[in-house]
Amino acid sequence: MNPNQPAPSSQSAAPSTGPILPKDAVVLSMMMQTLSIHECEPQVIPLLLEYSYRHITDTLIAASSFAEHCGRSPLTEISLHDIRYAIQSLASRISSSSGGACGVPGIRPSRELLLELATRKNAEPFPMSTQLSDGSSNSIAGRTALRLPPDELCLLGQQSHPMSVNPPLHHINK
Repeated sequence: MNPNQPAPSSQSAAPSTGPILPKDAVVLSMMMQTLSIHECEPQVIPLLLEYSYRHITDTLIAASSFAEHCGRSPLTEISLHDIRYAIQSLASRISSSSGGACGVPGIRPSRELLLELATRKNAEPFPMSTQLSDGSSNSIAGRTALRLPPDELCLLGQQSHPMSVNPPLHHINK
């Protein structure tokens, strides 16, 4: 695991000739090989590195605040317990941010509750109209139809295009 070892190519998770990557990228590439992942997209390794760096940084910041709360130096006296509490804290924050039942974070609603709410909501008919605000009718073959937004705001419109969501990647210092 030499930091000067050649980096993975754009199509292979295995170390090969190419630009020199950080030691963490080489280790990540080796981990992928042990999982029988021999090929990957060019941005997979940098994305995984960014995720792991962010996760480790968040964990250490939380552990530092736990150490400071206990009266220890947040820079030099972080204990294993502080790190464990930080990991638990981050895990509970992630599970609570994914929603909760009836406003209680971290608790997911039961299937029965969701079915009851869906049945109640689905019992209400959709709003129907034969006259739009501009005076035109939206009836189809003599029947009233659902009111839809204008074509440019509707995903069914001809002008709709899926948005590409490419979050900017932070460059990894070599």
